[in-house]
Amino acid sequence: MDTGPQDFRKWIQDLAARTSMEWLHAAQRYSAFGQRVASGELDQRQLRDESIRFARDETDYFIRNLTSLSLSYYNSLIELGRTFNPPLFDQALAAAPTARSVVAATTLPRVQLALRGVVGQDAIGSFVVNNQHSEPDEVSFVVSEFTGEIGAAAFRPPLALQPPRFTLGPHEQRNVALKLPLLKDLFAPQQHYTAAIKVQRRDPFEIGVDVVADSSAE
Repeated sequence: MDTGPQDFRKWIQDLAARTSMEWLHAAQRYSAFGQRVASGELDQRQLRDESIRFARDETDYFIRNLTSLSLSYYNSLIELGRTFNPPLFDQALAAAPTARSVVAATTLPRVQLALRGVVGQDAIGSFVVNNQHSEPDEVSFVVSEFTGEIGAAAFRPPLALQPPRFTLGPHEQRNVALKLPLLKDLFAPQQHYTAAIKVQRRDPFEIGVDVVADSSAE
């Protein structure tokens, strides 16, 4: 087994990052459910049934992922224990960031963007990025994977941002257009999907994208 302290630190960091991403996806699914409730889409009976189903599915999903994370973590410890002495664990654990520190590092101001479109067509939206400083600011974007139904695999559709990167002058703002093709192979009618766009600049923030895919008029 060809491993070292760097490998162990990387495993710890990957575990913390994966845990943080699972919490982010859970928050996105909760936000999408809240949007449906706030919009009045559900009547009283549907709200009761959907609330029970949401709680049940989220609990099952959380347990499955917690078990998977725990097994991965302890398997890594066992493998390393066969090769290294105990002092190495103290050294590696002291150098590696904890899950709490990773969550804190990735917690950014967040705004929500709602999109709606017909499956097979494009969902269109826009948002504004402004520079409140007296110096130019470089702006670019990082888009996460999309998640849909609980337990379904995440995917990455060809979302386009225009412009994809730019420089804002002092106290300048710019409108960014967003186009999301609702491909039939990826998006199902009457389903909700969520993703996150990280706006990278001097003061980064996140845009939570909530997508509703509608069936065609036919």
